[in-house]
Amino acid sequence: MVLELRTIINLWEQALKRKDLVGGELEHQEMPEGVFRGPIKSIKLVRDKGKVVVVVETEWTAHAPMRGPLPSGGWKRYTGKNSTTFAYELTELEGFGIQTSAPRDIGSGRLHFGSLFGIANVTIFPKGGSKLDKKKVAGF
Repeated sequence: MVLELRTIINLWEQALKRKDLVGGELEHQEMPEGVFRGPIKSIKLVRDKGKVVVVVETEWTAHAPMRGPLPSGGWKRYTGKNSTTFAYELTELEGFGIQTSAPRDIGSGRLHFGSLFGIANVTIFPKGGSKLDKKKVAGF
């Protein structure tokens, strides 16, 4: 079942009312670039030129390259362009039979969604959930 964009926006508006997302962690997996992860400083919906985008700001971002389906080579501080800003356009498109940009509860308070065309898989861990130890990230 394809959800209308208005429904997807409503799902995000409801999700963003949660108080445990800011202070949680963002995990963005994208092949072949790897895994990007960091503590969430802010998360909001932005409407711009007819598009609706979920914008997540992290306090800092770590990166681990991918080897197969798993991160490898250890975590390093990521300082590339827009290294602490992640933006995801909301869309009605489906990928692999699921609504890619609609947030889904996958248990333990985690939200999962995909980016446009399924390029990235994104998980938001709530405060008190899984957390990357900054001491294990090279470059700090």
